[in-house]
Amino acid sequence: MRKSVKTIAVFGILLLVQSFETQKKTTAVEITQQKTAAEFPGGMNAFYKELSAKTDRSKIDAKMKSAKGTMTFTITADGLMKNISVETSDARIRTLLENALKSIPQKWKPATENQVNVESQMTLPLVWAPE
Repeated sequence: MRKSVKTIAVFGILLLVQSFETQKKTTAVEITQQKTAAEFPGGMNAFYKELSAKTDRSKIDAKMKSAKGTMTFTITADGLMKNISVETSDARIRTLLENALKSIPQKWKPATENQVNVESQMTLPLVWAPE
């Protein structure tokens, strides 16, 4: 009698576990998010052209050597740049480019998630070559 009660209990537990597993599989809903990246009007070539135009050439001196680094900033949900940072070994180039980035008046087309504008982070390569 005890053996049959144990067998029934084990069988009942297995059915219960199987029921939970089946329920998990049927209630799972696939959610897809539509995401788009922020875009500068006219594309990245237009962005770099604007950055070059806004760079104060009067502050460039012959001692500035080639440099590499990154430019990082946030594009707000309204398309504005904020939290602008330039990482490079030359402090003069860093200041020059941070000021140029801050002076770009055009708004970006902000990134979106599910067709809602969202804030996004941009990290762009920097290659400084004196003219």
